[in-house]
Amino acid sequence: ASRPDDPMWVTGDPADFSKAWATQAVAQVEACVAEQGFFFPKATVEIQRDPATGIADLLITIQSEGPPGVVGEIHVTGTRRDTPGDIIRLLDLREGMTISAGRLAAARQKLRDCGRFWDFEITPEYGGAEEPSSRRVNLKIEVEEQEGVPALNEPLPPVQQALLRLCEWVDQFPQRDEDIQVTVS
Repeated sequence: ASRPDDPMWVTGDPADFSKAWATQAVAQVEACVAEQGFFFPKATVEIQRDPATGIADLLITIQSEGPPGVVGEIHVTGTRRDTPGDIIRLLDLREGMTISAGRLAAARQKLRDCGRFWDFEITPEYGGAEEPSSRRVNLKIEVEEQEGVPALNEPLPPVQQALLRLCEWVDQFPQRDEDIQVTVS
């Protein structure tokens, strides 16, 4: 879940007591914990309402912060052109390193920016507290390669480099004070 810039709820403002709001609130709390380098936290959000005054307090309980973001095993699937090691080196990941939600977002951005994959996913997996390596987070990296592009250690052709720059420009467009007019033929 993305974390909003504004607080979920301000004391004194009307409160949303719906289950959907509580579910989103838990997701935002868990995202905040992941930003601090912990994965698979367990949190609850409870609204404690005083019937006499109609005022409510928000009680957030973090039951478990989850394991710290220390990389365990890394599994790469879907690659034929490049080796799993090539992809792991591109992402600058290695077993035993610390990670956070931000570090995983940067790794996803590298996969996107290299222009070699139609689709990809990096999924942290937790074996559970009963596993011998319970303090580690395993990473599952799934890629779907594009056909007709060079390997990761080779440069992209000029046309594909231009397309990547266009994608980056379009991606950053909302932050700029510009208008765009596109004509496609």
